Amino acid sequence: MKKNIIIITGAKNSGKTTMAYTLCSKLDVDGKSIGGVIQVLLLPGEEKNTYTLSSQHDGTSMLMLDRAAHENWERAGNFFCNPEAAAWADQQFAASYTSDFMIFDEIGRFELEGKGFDSSFSAALQSYAGTIVAIIRDEYIEDVCSRYAIDVNSCIVIGSHDDKETAYVRIQQL
Repeated sequence: MKKNIIIITGAKNSGKTTMAYTLCSKLDVDGKSIGGVIQVLLLPGEEKNTYTLSSQHDGTSMLMLDRAAHENWERAGNFFCNPEAAAWADQQFAASYTSDFMIFDEIGRFELEGKGFDSSFSAALQSYAGTIVAIIRDEYIEDVCSRYAIDVNSCIVIGSHDDKETAYVRIQQL
């Protein structure tokens, strides 16, 4: 089975999630259903001290990463990781299998270490019938594609700075 995969890529803080929100809004207007999780955007000028995920399936959200220490949260670089967030996200992905598009914001270092969305992303690549939208930083593209046996040449790759209208036209061709 041919898998439709859209990769939204760019450098850290380059607008990947903003591009995903724009494309999701256009898909929603066109009557497409969207599942998965995406980061809640910060207000302009706000510093990223937390990462909150929003379910595109049911609208709920959960704090995933915080610069502030929390009891029983594992340190992950400059952040502390909510141990309940990955399980919550897995539930959101599982509930999204009937959607036309499933968003993974984002696939990167955690997944390359077998953490984060690793199991849900692997499962979706094997059995999800819709289109996967994976947000991946430029620096991780090669390693992510290798780990998950993704042929980047068979994907639609959209840069965070690409023209949003042109990007959407490309997606509509799926």
